[in-house]
Amino acid sequence: LSILGKHENTKDVTFKNMESTNVASITVNGSYEQMTAVNEAAAKWIETEGYKLAGPMFNIYHVSPAMESDPNK
Repeated sequence: LSILGKHENTKDVTFKNMESTNVASITVNGSYEQMTAVNEAAAKWIETEGYKLAGPMFNIYHVSPAMESDPNK
């Protein structure tokens, strides 16, 4: 992710330069109930492809239950 321009840190966001790195990324559409299976599939793919976990996992929710009441979206 490239951010153009100079920005000041805020109480919620800290800007820093980082070296580029490889990541395993998955986009999921549907119920939160499938997240365990999705995470397990990602871990299996990482291992099968010869990669190793090198940091914490994190999720970015583009749609939250507060924004959409249908759990399948």
